[in-house]
Amino acid sequence: MHEFSLAEQVLAIVLAAAREHLLTRVAVVHIEIGQISGVSLEALTFAWEFVRSGDPLTAGAVLDIKQPAGHGKCAACGYDSVVTEPLRICPRCGLTQLEITAGLEFNVLSISGE
Repeated sequence: MHEFSLAEQVLAIVLAAAREHLLTRVAVVHIEIGQISGVSLEALTFAWEFVRSGDPLTAGAVLDIKQPAGHGKCAACGYDSVVTEPLRICPRCGLTQLEITAGLEFNVLSISGE
C-alpha cells in the first residue's frame, strides 16, 4: 500500500512546517490529490490516522482533501478534454498524444493550527 508511505511523507512536510512556524498543534492539513492520481483516499486517510498519532503536534490533525479533476490536451489535434483515467488516448482523434494537464497532483497546500 503506497498510501502509507505517502502519509509518512505528508507527516514529514507537516512537522517541518509546524516547527518552522512554531505551532504547538496542527488541526488541519489541506492537500490536493488529483482524481486520476491512483491514490486511494480511504487508504490514505487510514494511513494518516495511524502515522499522525505518533507525534503530539499532529495527534488530532485531520486531512482536508481537494480533488482536482483530470484534464488533458492532445498534442496532435489540440483537443482539450476531461480525463477520467490516466490514459493518453485522445477521445477526438484517437491518437496516443494526450498530455495530462491536471488530475495527477499530490500536494500539501497548507496547514492550520495554533
